[in-house]
Amino acid sequence: MNLHNLTTRAIELTKANEGATILKNGEEASKGYAVGGLKEYKIPYNLGDGALWECAFSAILAINTIECDAYGFWVDGDTLYIDAVTIFQDETKALAFAAKNEELAIYCIHNQQEIRL
Repeated sequence: MNLHNLTTRAIELTKANEGATILKNGEEASKGYAVGGLKEYKIPYNLGDGALWECAFSAILAINTIECDAYGFWVDGDTLYIDAVTIFQDETKALAFAAKNEELAIYCIHNQQEIRL
């Protein structure tokens, strides 16, 4: 999937679910623990659709150059966060990576739950 289509899909999933974890191949992640901490972008979520897409695309372009597993999208209030995400299959390893990178939480993809540190 090209990055234009990936951006569109990620925004659609985020609007429907208040977030999404999209693997670099364009598929939606279905299992594991998503952890940010490598690179994060904050975008005003109340931008018009075109401006929101442009900002998200720019973030994805930058994250695409980072060694990570996925793009993490989540909305908190009026802010859209886009993170370079590492996905762990082991919760203990995910929590350790999050603590090392001073993250506040990880996201359990298969249970659709945030786990606070």
